[in-house]
Amino acid sequence: MLLMKKAFRSMLANRRAYIACVWLLAAGILFFVAMNITIADLRVSREKYYSEYRFADVFAKTRAAPASAVNRLKRLPGVADVSLRRVEDCRVVMDGSDKIITLRVSSVEPGAAEPINGAALSGAFHSDDDLFVAQSFLDAYSLTVGDTLTLLTAAGETRFRIAGTAVTPEYVYTIPSMADILPDPSRFNYAFAAEKPLNTHFGAPNLYNDVGIELTDGYVFDDVEEMLTDELSRYGLISLYERDSQPSAAVVKMEIDSIESMSKVVPFIFCGMAVVILYLMLKRVVEQDRGQIGTLKAFGFGTSGILGHYALYGVVTGGLGGIFGGIGGFFLSGYISDIMRAFFSLPRTRSARDITPIIITGVLIGLASGALGAFMGAFRVVRLRPAEAMKPEAPRVTKLDPLRFLPGLRLMLTATGSMAVRNITRAKVRSLFIIVGTCFSFGMLAFVSSFPTMVDGMLLNQFTKVQLFDLKAAYRSPRGTEAAVGEALRIKGVTEAEAMLEIPATISKNSAKEASTLTGIPEGGRLFRIYDDQYHTYSDPPKNGLILSSTLAERLGASAGDKVTVSSPYYPEDFKLTVAGIVTQSMGTGAYMERGALARAVGMDGLATSVVMKADDVAYVKDALKNGNNIAALTDADESASGFNTYLAMTNSLLIIFFFFGLAVALAIIYNTSTISLSERVREFATLRVLGLTVDEVGRIQSFEYWILTLAGMALGVPFTTVLKHGIDSILEMDIFSLPTYTEPSSYLLALAGVMLAVFVSNLVSRRKIAGFDMVEALKDRE
Repeated sequence: MLLMKKAFRSMLANRRAYIACVWLLAAGILFFVAMNITIADLRVSREKYYSEYRFADVFAKTRAAPASAVNRLKRLPGVADVSLRRVEDCRVVMDGSDKIITLRVSSVEPGAAEPINGAALSGAFHSDDDLFVAQSFLDAYSLTVGDTLTLLTAAGETRFRIAGTAVTPEYVYTIPSMADILPDPSRFNYAFAAEKPLNTHFGAPNLYNDVGIELTDGYVFDDVEEMLTDELSRYGLISLYERDSQPSAAVVKMEIDSIESMSKVVPFIFCGMAVVILYLMLKRVVEQDRGQIGTLKAFGFGTSGILGHYALYGVVTGGLGGIFGGIGGFFLSGYISDIMRAFFSLPRTRSARDITPIIITGVLIGLASGALGAFMGAFRVVRLRPAEAMKPEAPRVTKLDPLRFLPGLRLMLTATGSMAVRNITRAKVRSLFIIVGTCFSFGMLAFVSSFPTMVDGMLLNQFTKVQLFDLKAAYRSPRGTEAAVGEALRIKGVTEAEAMLEIPATISKNSAKEASTLTGIPEGGRLFRIYDDQYHTYSDPPKNGLILSSTLAERLGASAGDKVTVSSPYYPEDFKLTVAGIVTQSMGTGAYMERGALARAVGMDGLATSVVMKADDVAYVKDALKNGNNIAALTDADESASGFNTYLAMTNSLLIIFFFFGLAVALAIIYNTSTISLSERVREFATLRVLGLTVDEVGRIQSFEYWILTLAGMALGVPFTTVLKHGIDSILEMDIFSLPTYTEPSSYLLALAGVMLAVFVSNLVSRRKIAGFDMVEALKDRE
């Protein structure tokens, strides 16, 4: 009880330093709890959603599969169940809209019990023209149940009645393919219609083009891929892929994996800093208590009891940090989950059973971190024998005196400056920690500050260096290149047009395999260029190989000169291509080739899948193209850039939070170490005051020391910012974009201002403490 009272009195006497340490621990635990609750929330929601609606394990696209294919596929080992559907992309005729609007309509069998890839419909089918549409589509066009929609089908314009809404795990993230970076519910969405009328509208009764396969427990995609490929080839197999490669599922998995990777790194950086601060703080407290430790040992107190007393400092600090961090993390996780649900249509399934273990783990991490820091700080001194502990610690021997080895430095410094420089070398651990902490804080502030500019840079490169067109029209079925360009140039307002060939493909090297799009660019083309973000250079599309984006090359483990295998539904056999070069790109994972060479490689000589255009009157051209029967999609470059900005704008509030976290970390580190240094030098500073130095003169000694250390930390923070960006980019592993490593000067200036503010506040507090010294009491300490 006596030792416990002493511990709490000591903590109250140094409450500001302990509060700063609690804050650091709380920040680490907050990130840990928030990220892990978000992961659990997304993962449980996803798995429950997938299970409830029997989301397929394997997906296949075919040209025409009969109903009898179900029984043939079920006989294959590892196949538990099979469903066949008709899935068609239908153009929506919408008066007053200049957009190409596509609804992906899937057939459902009314009354079927729990089919594979099921959907939750808000009502029942009453007629053949009933259509159940995604709520996001209704919201985009202010439609309601009971309204009519006109779709372009094989039978021409067909009117459907909106009978209700639908949700399905196939479109948690609503994009038509992985080639489309961002969802746009007003351009692409999904709907469900009864099987019989849908087959009638597309003129192919009892033939299906979409296969969903459920695997037997214990089987994975690799076990059945070859058998399914052989069996489905007879039905005109277009593509075969596992659940993790389905566009929506792939993006959700990628997001969960990136948050999980961050949760394993970021929180423990904060906790590690808190451990070091506790170590420095307890080391100072124990050194000041040497005499008391010796007296307690002389009266019979054991080493373990005294060590436990000092461990209590860390346990209380860690416990408070864990509790505050757990509570803050719980609330922050709700905010992050809301942001996630703005992009992912997942149900809420948060429960105390999932959250409580995460919060408890966070508190335990805080307790363990606090106890570790206290143990490291106290262990050496409490092991001393009573007689040795009651003696003052011997003065440190300074082996490296910069004033001695750099005599010119002495001429540049005043007496107080020389004292500050010597103290840096005497307290090496503390000095190094200040430098490292400042470096981390500076890098974090610079990274967060540069994020908006990084986004602007990605957009600038993508829409001013790569995509130099105004409009891009994608065809339903390939057109001749000359016809495609000629038709585009005949539209009033089109000044330039170029045909392109874009082929979905799987590129593999050894065991690595990645889905991508082969982009065929015309030789000498001006509207779509291959641009390297790092070296700011253009590359011509190769005729005898592929140029890969750096992200795709890294995942394949491919280098220039390597051979890769390409498989595509547009060509019956796999073929090999040489990697002609690698370019650094911030957005997407692309593979590029000269259009004619790619066309010959896949047996589509003279054909194009899209045309890109420059136009004086974009609105007129869009209106002229939107009713074209062979136009599948129309992309407006300006609208795409705006959509990407909207996608990232919702994270701005999180970035502001992170910026102030970085600022608070810098303040906590610098303030704490400043307090520790000040408490160790009370007698020294009191002596200087007695000798006639003013408070400002004594304060300048400490402030000069900290300015030197923080300037060193900020200098190291400049390259650390680049390292941090590389590290976060590799952790996130996002297919949508990769982070540029360039940091603009304004971000460094903002980080500089943040760290300098922390130093200024710490120095201001230190001067107030120096002014409040009781010099008589301070000089009473025994020699």
